[in-house]
Amino acid sequence: MDLCTKSLKSLPIWIQLPDLDLNYWGLESLSKVSSTLGIPLKTDKYTQEKSKIRYARVLVDMQLDGHFPEFIEFFNEHDILISQQVHYEWVPVKCKFCGTYGHVEDVCKKKTITRKEWRVKQPLQVMGQENTPQHIHDKAASPQPAINQMLLRKKLWDDLASIKPFKGP
Repeated sequence: MDLCTKSLKSLPIWIQLPDLDLNYWGLESLSKVSSTLGIPLKTDKYTQEKSKIRYARVLVDMQLDGHFPEFIEFFNEHDILISQQVHYEWVPVKCKFCGTYGHVEDVCKKKTITRKEWRVKQPLQVMGQENTPQHIHDKAASPQPAINQMLLRKKLWDDLASIKPFKGP
């Protein structure tokens, strides 16, 4: 069996119609309400028996044009416009690059990755100094700054030790 996901035009998707008035829980009413989304195929056992009334659940064969509305509208028997919320138990993902269902653009295998070319960085030129490799190496390897800092710290500690504590009047 060869599944060509590019040729898919529709898929059966379970929808939930939360807080739907019990007047619309009959098969004919549910069929009319859910037909705004696609072709209603069946309801689940709990919807048929009206035993779990938090939401009506309907399997609808929906077109895969990317339109999955959060609300549907229909006129009731008194010609009043009803706005009904829709929850989809699953929504198919479609790649925006290749148009195939089942993956998103970030992981598309048909998308070519452009890699940046590696280039050697040029050394910075400081005015008045040579930046030859030997000169840079000599500056980096010089222990002189560390020795100067150690001597400065030792002198500060000696100065602190020589200070006599202040005694009040």
